[in-house]
Amino acid sequence: MNNNPRHDHNIEIVSGVLIALNNLGLSPHPGTRAFSSERQIPTFLHEPPHRHEFLNSSGAVIPCTAFGNPNPVIRWINDDGTPAADIAGLRHVRLDGSLVFQPFRTDQYRQDVHAATYRCTATNVFGTLSSRDVHVVAGES
Repeated sequence: MNNNPRHDHNIEIVSGVLIALNNLGLSPHPGTRAFSSERQIPTFLHEPPHRHEFLNSSGAVIPCTAFGNPNPVIRWINDDGTPAADIAGLRHVRLDGSLVFQPFRTDQYRQDVHAATYRCTATNVFGTLSSRDVHVVAGES
């Protein structure tokens, strides 16, 4: 693996890991700002995987993060395009944009929640970016 960092105007990639610099303007280069003040359509910093399997006893967290200017709003949608609404004790979206499946008893299994397809979207005034389909499969432990 190459340990030489590569730089562009908005991000630093070190050893293949994407490190998002915060929008306080911190930069690895003296005298420069990490983020441009230019308006930008959303771009994924971390796009969710195509498939995510988990056990009912452990639950799961599926991250989705994006950058844009202004900052994009992260939402999760069902396969039919409707919002993936919070379901008490089963599923919710965290403030950081992660889709969370809470641990559940086998009698709480719901096919429309635990064996479903979701997409993450990042939206600002300049556009909406949709992730690939994320196939979620919960198994019994």
